[in-house]
Amino acid sequence: PAVLEAVLQYCCEVQCKAGPRFAARPAGAWVTVLHNDDVHDFTTVQDTVGRAVGCGPERAVEMMMEAHTKGFVRVRTGGLAECRAARAVLLERGLLANVVQAAWVQHEVCAAGLLATLRDLCAA
Repeated sequence: PAVLEAVLQYCCEVQCKAGPRFAARPAGAWVTVLHNDDVHDFTTVQDTVGRAVGCGPERAVEMMMEAHTKGFVRVRTGGLAECRAARAVLLERGLLANVVQAAWVQHEVCAAGLLATLRDLCAA
């Protein structure tokens, strides 16, 4: 019952776009998302992320490790032009990245959480 309730609540929020998870994002916000791959070494990813978003090495390592453990990480949030510019830097080094509207990332995070809960329930 709790999982069904969570799924229904999420669907209502998506349909109405009035839920608390989506209200905090300004209309038109974009996100550059870096995806994990098994091809590039940590040094290449760290250097490229730092160059793409203008952050220091410590923050680049944090983002790199989040992509490595979760499968993706938001590296830039802002206008479409700046997110595309960050993506271009990532792509020129062969990294996997895309630009999406911020609301879609919120949907993906919520859906991943629901799937993890379902996986845990099925394993029990």
